[in-house]
Amino acid sequence: MCWIKKLITVLLILAGIGSVLLTACSPESQIKPTPTLAGAEVDPAFREFYNRLGGQVVLGLALQPADEKDGILSQYTEGGLMIYNPKLLDVQKYSLAPLGVSLIIQPKKSDLPSQEGAVVINGYVVYSKFVDLYEIFDMTRYAGNPLSQPMADADTGQIIQYFENVGFYTSLSDPKDSVHLIPYGQIDCVKHCQKSTGTAKPLVQPVYDEPFLDSLNRIGLDLAGRPLSAYYRTSDGMIEQVYENVVIDAPAANLRLVSLRPLPDLAGFPPGPLAVKNPANGLVFIPLDHNLGHNVAQVFEQYIANHGGGTFAGPPTSEMFTQGSLYRQCFTNYCLDYDPSLPVDARIHPSALGKIYLQNNPPNQPAIKALTLSPETVQLQSAEKKTAITMAEKQVITLTVLQRQDQSPLPNLTATLTITLPDGQILSYSFGATDSQGISQVTIEPIAAANGTIIPYEVCLNLSAGTPPICTTDTFAIWTP
Repeated sequence: MCWIKKLITVLLILAGIGSVLLTACSPESQIKPTPTLAGAEVDPAFREFYNRLGGQVVLGLALQPADEKDGILSQYTEGGLMIYNPKLLDVQKYSLAPLGVSLIIQPKKSDLPSQEGAVVINGYVVYSKFVDLYEIFDMTRYAGNPLSQPMADADTGQIIQYFENVGFYTSLSDPKDSVHLIPYGQIDCVKHCQKSTGTAKPLVQPVYDEPFLDSLNRIGLDLAGRPLSAYYRTSDGMIEQVYENVVIDAPAANLRLVSLRPLPDLAGFPPGPLAVKNPANGLVFIPLDHNLGHNVAQVFEQYIANHGGGTFAGPPTSEMFTQGSLYRQCFTNYCLDYDPSLPVDARIHPSALGKIYLQNNPPNQPAIKALTLSPETVQLQSAEKKTAITMAEKQVITLTVLQRQDQSPLPNLTATLTITLPDGQILSYSFGATDSQGISQVTIEPIAAANGTIIPYEVCLNLSAGTPPICTTDTFAIWTP
C-alpha cells in the first residue's frame, strides 16, 4: 500500500501542491479531499448529469468554469472531470474522463477466491461497500473499470479502490462512514487548470442565471443549448434571454408564460416561398395557404413532437435546403439540421443561430442583476402534513421557497430540517432540491415522546459561507386521543 501513497504524493509534489493528499505510511495521512483551488458554479450543461451522480455530496465542488475545445465541453469537480460531447449518441454524450489511468500505476491482480454475490469486473472484485455508489455511477459506464482490488490499509484506517474515472475510499474501522471519492479532479486540475499563454485568457464559457430553466426542461435543454447572454428587459417590457439555438422571452410579471422569438427570420433565414405537396416518402405536407405549404421531413416532425410540439416550433417557413454539408429546414422559431455523417441517433440537432441574433441584436438594456439570496429577497414557508401525529406515525414537512417581490417559485435550492426533541437531542434531515414550483418535502421517522409534547423544528436553506441564514420555524404535536 505504501508504494501507491508514495506515487500519488510524488504526483502532487510535481503538480505544485504544498500539502500532500497521500503520504508515506502514517496514521495521520488519511485520504481527504483537499481544499478547492477555485470555486465555480456547475455549468448548466452539466447540472442534470452532476446531480444524477450525487451532486456536491459525491463529486465535490466544481473547481473552475467549464472549458470548451473543439465543441467538447469539460468541467473539473473535486472527484473527477465531466465531459459533454454533443456530437455523440445521447447515451454517450456525458462521461467522466479516465483520470485514474494517468494517475495510478495499475497494480497486479491478485488471485482471490470466488465470492458468492460479489461484483467482479475483469477479475477485480468491487468492495461490497462500494457497490451501491458504483451502481449509481452506472458501473463501468461512468466509474470505469477497476484498476485495483480493494486494499485495506491499517496505517490510514481506510479501504481504497481505484477505478479508471474515479477512486473510492471509506473508513476501515467505522462502519457508519460513507463512501467518498479520491479527488482525482483536484489532483489533475492542479496541473491543467487556470493556465494561459501570455495575456490570453483561458477559453471558458460564462455561467448565467436562467429564470426560464423550468420551462426549458419541459421543452428540452438540448433544443435550447447553452445560454449565450444574461436575461434582460427588452424595449417592449419583456424579459428575454438568448441561447445557442433559441431566443426565449416572457412577461416580466410571469416568467412561466414563455414563448420563443422568431429566431430564423431575425438571424438571416427569412420565410421562403410556399410549395405544393411532395408525395415522396419521408415527408409530411403542412398546408398553410389552401393547397400551398411546406413539406416537412418526418424525422424533423418527430423531433418537434418530442420538444414541446408545434406550439414552440411554429409553422414551417422553408423547404429543406442544404447548408454546407448539412440539410436544414426552418420553422418560425428555430431551424433543424440533419448531418448524415453522424450516427443515426445524433444526426438531428437545432441550428446554432443564437450567436448571430446576439451579434445583430445586442441587448439595449443592461442585464438584470441575479437574485441575491437573503432574508429580504427570499420567503420560506413550511407546513406539516398533520398538526398532530401519534408516536407510531411518520410526519411529512413540506417546504416552499418563493421570491418575496413577486411570489415566484425558486427551484433547485436545498435545505436542512432540524428537530429538537424534549431530551435535547437534535435530529437533522435534508430536503432534496426544490422543484419548478419551489417545493420540496421530507419524511420524518416516528418520534417517541410523551402524549401532548410539542415538537419544535427549524428549516434553513443550505447557503454558501458568509451568506445570512434564511430560516423558518414551526411546531407540531405528539398526540394520541
